[in-house]
Amino acid sequence: MTSDAFRLLGAPFRGYAELAAQGDARHARALPWRLLGVLGVVATFVSITTAGRIVFAHLAWSLLAWSFLPALQSVALAVALRGVAPDRSRRAAFSLLLMGAAPWLLLLLAVAGVCLLAPDVSATLFALLRSGALPVAMLVALTWGITLTVAMLRAGFGLSRRATARCALRYYASLAAMLLTWYAAVGELLPLLGVFP
Repeated sequence: MTSDAFRLLGAPFRGYAELAAQGDARHARALPWRLLGVLGVVATFVSITTAGRIVFAHLAWSLLAWSFLPALQSVALAVALRGVAPDRSRRAAFSLLLMGAAPWLLLLLAVAGVCLLAPDVSATLFALLRSGALPVAMLVALTWGITLTVAMLRAGFGLSRRATARCALRYYASLAAMLLTWYAAVGELLPLLGVFP
């Protein structure tokens, strides 16, 4: 997974075309490991940023607590691909989508690295925020993540430009709606927006 993910970072369209040529069965079989890899990085980030080290209990609970995110991504992808490429495995499609999470996972690991290595974590993170380095890094991760999703749809599924744009818009609109609904349902939407009732 690691070498494929890094290859996608450098050449997303060519990389997804090569991955698609390997067949859906391989990617469907790899799904549990790819899912565990993504959740493992998120759980490591949570543990390091909350405790300053890796704590097994944090890893276990974070794997469970954050599993809602890939679940919502899977549903959003199913919505986006509805009526498109009916002969393709949705399980393999989700596995390929997870390969495009590398920009966000690298950002999480970089922030976790700051928490591990900086002598004054709070001052360092605020300096990165004030200097614009952290917002720029987030914007790069967002842009590259969208690029990888588009590359998966276009090169990995062989969709036309119009179908790719339509599917990408459906995916992100569905995901955003479900995330807002999720955070509203658990009572965390207003605090995320800075409103504390």
